[in-house]
Amino acid sequence: MEYIKFKDEIVKRLKVLFGEEYEVYEETIIKNNSINLEAITVYKSDCRVSPNFYVKDLYNCYRKGIAIEEICDWILKKYFKSIKEKEFDNIDLSFEHNKDNIVMKLVSKDMNSAILDTIPHWEYLDLCVSFHLVISVKDNSVSSMRITNDLFDTFKEEDSTLNTEKLLKLARKNTERILPACIYKMDDFLQMLFTRKDLSECKLSEVDIKKDILVVSNKYQINGATSILYESVIKKLAKIFKKGFFLIPSSVHETIIINDNMIDIHNMIDMIKDVNHTVIKPQEILSDSLYYYDINKKQMKIIEY
Repeated sequence: MEYIKFKDEIVKRLKVLFGEEYEVYEETIIKNNSINLEAITVYKSDCRVSPNFYVKDLYNCYRKGIAIEEICDWILKKYFKSIKEKEFDNIDLSFEHNKDNIVMKLVSKDMNSAILDTIPHWEYLDLCVSFHLVISVKDNSVSSMRITNDLFDTFKEEDSTLNTEKLLKLARKNTERILPACIYKMDDFLQMLFTRKDLSECKLSEVDIKKDILVVSNKYQINGATSILYESVIKKLAKIFKKGFFLIPSSVHETIIINDNMIDIHNMIDMIKDVNHTVIKPQEILSDSLYYYDINKKQMKIIEY
């Protein structure tokens, strides 16, 4: 069955399964880097938010041999499990309720230019920070929703002093607490990815800056590139590298830290671009740039050819 026919069939069957009290419809979700993903949404009038089920993921399951009946049954169970756990149901979107759950996410400025006018954000070199509400953190996963200008306006109705600068300060504090940073040696990080076993952070005293490559992420390896904005992370790296270090934007989930005498700048910039456009998923690309942090100046900059 081809993609379009599959999508129509899923929607038709879900409408029967959920019944007349629910709306089942297709919509396009704009993800990071302005990537449009087709989703199926199940909506009930007394539920303020509903989970999205991405059609491409469902179709990939179908192509692997999972029957449509099983896929629809999984969606049904997943939806009601979310509602039962109140992960998405009756979310309080007031500022007072959410001010301790506002976090920041580091993303590409250019690749998200289409949505920047619709969200509060803070620009940082060729990157920018968007703001999100953390709904739940469990089972090594993080559920969140992006703060739009409309939601930001409702926050400002509760706190007339609230602006982007204050939102950033609040998000910095919350993000370090909710998504604590982790610094790993590259070999240990790769082992963790392949074995799915949690590993301890590297000991700063054991880092050999002449040969060790470091990876900075967070506890969940989700949007961990943001960790490079943590003051605590910069302080730790400053103890290791003394003068400065290169930062490679591996993806939105992590950054790679290398001593300033370990790379050929031109080759590295070419490699970053090549990896981004051949290996990294489009919605997970952070930047094509190479960065350098000067510890004495306390300043990050883009390395030009």
